Amino acid sequence: MQNADRLLYSFFDTKNKNGYRIQYAQKLMKEHPQMSITEVAEESGFFSRSAFYRNFKKMTGENPSEWLKELDSSHL
Repeated sequence: MQNADRLLYSFFDTKNKNGYRIQYAQKLMKEHPQMSITEVAEESGFFSRSAFYRNFKKMTGENPSEWLKELDSSHL
């Protein structure tokens, strides 16, 4: 595999992993509302709060707090 191919594979592999992590984080937030956002981030494989927020917003268009508020308001 050439260097450019490795970089491209690494980019898409990381993007897919982060997508799965964010989906898992959303599931955790729905099923375990008592968990803090930091706990959800760590449990879903993010060891940096800023990386979690950045990837969450990139995938959902909202930060985790906004997403939770919208989830709560939709259940009323």
